Order: sequence, then structure tokens, then C-alpha cells
Amino acid sequence: LASRAEQDHRPAQMRLAGYDISKWAVRAAARRTHKVAWAVASNRQPPLPPASVDVLLSLFGFAHWPSFAALLAPGGRLLTVDAEAGHLLELREVIYPEVAIAAETLPPEALARGWRVARTHSVRYPLLLESPAALQDLVAMTPHGHRITASGRAALATLTRLTVSMSMVMREWLPPGA
Repeated sequence: LASRAEQDHRPAQMRLAGYDISKWAVRAAARRTHKVAWAVASNRQPPLPPASVDVLLSLFGFAHWPSFAALLAPGGRLLTVDAEAGHLLELREVIYPEVAIAAETLPPEALARGWRVARTHSVRYPLLLESPAALQDLVAMTPHGHRITASGRAALATLTRLTVSMSMVMREWLPPGA
């Protein structure tokens, strides 16, 4: 977004901020660009003032709907990217003895709080992981890194490559009262 604004010669009003609960993710992101203010924080206690965000993007985050509503400026929008049922299915089949595929549903808490979906778009593609290190890195950056058992780790260690399904849903949310 920042580079696009510069290319369009827009006024320097766009400010970008990002946060993640992982200090390692924040460090890696901060090394990639200095045009974004980065912080280690959670969605429950975001490091931004109330009503200060025009577009809030939550990528695979644990949604905290009251915080999201408080952050958005009037007319603001929330964009979420979450895993769909088939996301990383092949990896899950390797590391777990059984894989249950849940039905796709909207978050009940969001709906109960008055959030509405304006748009939905699914993104699906195969991703080839070509080394044991790439497989380990993928597991480490997902909740599976905390859930995997010793037998799951052993099964993963036997692989040298794996194609996994990337299956995500992007939603644009309208906040309560919008």
C-alpha cells in the first residue's frame, strides 16, 4: 500500500502499522520495510488508539471483535484472511492420525455483535515445499507447531517434499452500525 501511494503521488497521509504476537515475526517484517511501524501485540490489546484505523487487516489472527470495532474510524473496514477447511490438508494428514474437516461457518461472535460480511473471496492454490526445512518452517508458523505429537513430528521428518493445499477465505466486514 505504501509503495502504491508513492507511485500515485498521493499526499503522505497514509500511515501503516502492523503488529503480531510473535516477536520473531515482527523482527522479520521490520527488516523487510521501514515504511511500517511494527509492534509486538495481540488483537486483544492492540497498540493503536481507538477510532484511528481506516482499514484493519487480520491475517490468520485470533479475532477480538470488540477491539476491532474500537479501532475502526467511522467508515472503516475490517479485512480478514482465515483458513478454509482444506487448508494444509496434506500436512495435517501426515502429522495427525485423524483429520476432521469442519463445515465452513461465519464466526458466531462476530454476527452476535452486529458485524456483517460485505464481500467474500476464496483463494486456493497448491504450494510445493521442497525441503525438510521448508516443511518444519511451515509447521512452526502455524498452530500445528504447538499441537503436533512426537509421532506426528516423526512422520513429518520422513518427508523431503510435500505439496500442500493453500485454501483461504478473505472477508470484508462492516462493523456494527455501519
